[in-house]
Amino acid sequence: MQDDVFRWVISIAVFLALLASVVQVVLLFAIYRLCKAAQNRLLPLMDVITPFIGRTHLFMNESALRFSQIATVTSHTGQAVESLVENVNHLAEATKDLTERARASVARIEGAIDQTLEQVNQAGDVMKQAIHAPAKHVEGITNGIRAALSVVVHRERE
Repeated sequence: MQDDVFRWVISIAVFLALLASVVQVVLLFAIYRLCKAAQNRLLPLMDVITPFIGRTHLFMNESALRFSQIATVTSHTGQAVESLVENVNHLAEATKDLTERARASVARIEGAIDQTLEQVNQAGDVMKQAIHAPAKHVEGITNGIRAALSVVVHRERE
């Protein structure tokens, strides 16, 4: 009896393996048909998308080149700006130095002008005194002559 049970178990196992193989074949055939249907639907879409992908690839390559150029220009611009800032700082220092020198020169010139004006005022005072003293003497002499003439003229009348 053991052999009969064993044969039945083996027969059922073979039948189940056959059934599983048939199910697998049916499922594979169904998957194949689904893939074929999806392929038929996607092929027209691929014909539309392929040029777009090509243009996108070309655009990305051009963009990468342009970004590279922009990065180079930005780098050069940064270096130029740094150089310009350095030159402006040197110019500011030179201007500050020049301004300080100009202020010192203006202060010296103002001192010289003040001294010159004071000397001109003193010279004017000396000239006034030099002119007034003789003029007072002449006026005194003229007044004396008038007084003398007045005395002479008045005596004759008396």
